[in-house]
Amino acid sequence: MADFVEFKEEKIKVKFFKVGKYKFSSIEIYHLTIAMIMIILTLFVFQYKELLSLEFISSPTFFLLLGMYAVTVGFGFLFHELGHKLVAQHYGYISEFRADFQMLGLMFIGALFLPIILLSPGAVMILGRPTIRQNGIISVAGPLVNLALAAIFTILGLLFGIEGFLGAIIMTGIFVNSFLGIFNMLPIWVLDGKKVLRWSKPIYTIVMCSLIGFLLIGFGTIPLL
Repeated sequence: MADFVEFKEEKIKVKFFKVGKYKFSSIEIYHLTIAMIMIILTLFVFQYKELLSLEFISSPTFFLLLGMYAVTVGFGFLFHELGHKLVAQHYGYISEFRADFQMLGLMFIGALFLPIILLSPGAVMILGRPTIRQNGIISVAGPLVNLALAAIFTILGLLFGIEGFLGAIIMTGIFVNSFLGIFNMLPIWVLDGKKVLRWSKPIYTIVMCSLIGFLLIGFGTIPLL
């Protein structure tokens, strides 16, 4: 997600890092790291909570599956947020990711006990008032990253097949990235879709339909091979 706010002054020493024309702070890196770990654990627990036991947690299968989620969910979340951030900085706005630590805890607990999942790990906070067009482009950047990742995993599936552990990673990558993209494209609350739809209904429709197509591949409804 991306949101537009007035930054509060941080009362701790902050280090800044530059990659080309893009800037990151030590606080942002900390927030991204915690949020990424929590969203990996949340989706993992939600998927495998029926299997959770001391025997399962101590088994090699647990670590293989957790590693698979770290790759697919971790990159999907991280690159989604970086998509928002980098496009916003491209337009000249100050932008940094901030985790919502309370919501991170609640969504993890919910994944353990509820039949549905709500993802609200935080958002890229942007200082400024962009135009409707800029707002829409910044907002769609995250889901477009997920769409691109789902397409990359699909190509890998076509090249290497979907059998075995590699196949499981590929299919999970397709499913996770399409799911993250669709969730954020819902035109409600503070999610990206509301701002994208306000800017361009055709773009919203194309991105959403493409993500749904990849989700059906990830589900196995549309055969990949």
